[in-house]
Amino acid sequence: MPEEIGRCRIFSPGWLENESVWLHMEYKYLFELLKNGLYAEFFEDFKNVLIPFQDPARYGRSILENSSFLVSSAFADENLHGTGFVARLSGSTAEFISIWLYMCSGARPFYLDKQGKLNLEFKPVLPSWLFSQKEEGGFPKNSFAFKFLSCALVVYHNPKKKDT
Repeated sequence: MPEEIGRCRIFSPGWLENESVWLHMEYKYLFELLKNGLYAEFFEDFKNVLIPFQDPARYGRSILENSSFLVSSAFADENLHGTGFVARLSGSTAEFISIWLYMCSGARPFYLDKQGKLNLEFKPVLPSWLFSQKEEGGFPKNSFAFKFLSCALVVYHNPKKKDT
């Protein structure tokens, strides 16, 4: 490889800058689908890309822990394909939080009305399959709960199990 391509040439293919899967870039792609109203495409990829939906055995760590990158199929050791590693502080967490906020509260939950007063209106983008299947933890069946701004519990009730 020519030196002009930079430091990626020092890594084996499938590792770090050389053909690995950078989660912050995957999540940026997902977030753009969401922001542009491509909800069917977003939620199809959502289940395939987001770490909580990965096979923990393949991922190699708790699916509740984010990673910087996943070893791609270009890496020589097939046993590491799909395994998550943390190379440095990662933008994947920030991207995930942006996706989560958009899904739960909408693009712009705060707005100014015609009188210039601040208002709050939620416009969630949630598929029906994210709503609870049964009553659990004090929440009714067909509900979805999240904390808004870390302190206000918001519970959506969806008895007809429709996409929002």
